[in-house]
Amino acid sequence: MQGFSYQGLIDQLSSQYGDKFSVEDATYAADNCGADWNAEALQAAQSYLAMSGFSYQGIIDQLSSSYGDKFTVDQATYAADNCGADWNQEAVQAGQSYLQLESFSRQGLIDQLSSSYGDKFTVDQATYAANQLGL
Repeated sequence: MQGFSYQGLIDQLSSQYGDKFSVEDATYAADNCGADWNAEALQAAQSYLAMSGFSYQGIIDQLSSSYGDKFTVDQATYAADNCGADWNQEAVQAGQSYLQLESFSRQGLIDQLSSSYGDKFTVDQATYAANQLGL
């Protein structure tokens, strides 16, 4: 299964759609389960990277988002630093996904991949992707 953050585990255990434990019991479980939260973040990062192309900052944002996995920024950064991703290849993968959906100009794809509102790859990584994708 995908790695859980401390808060994510509490939320899952106490959810009315999940296990329905009290928040107090779920917190006790999270406090005493012996989890290595960095390892959990790493597992979650590897799961995301196996499904889709993420940038370094994109995976940190996904893992640490209050709407995402709810890891701490430090835990998410640990995962990004240790997941073994080739960020250039992740940019290529993300670029391929975009090109399957619609047409992009070379600069349009670079802008999308490197946008702070988009995928958050570096301009160099986005340019590498455009080159590899023949744009």
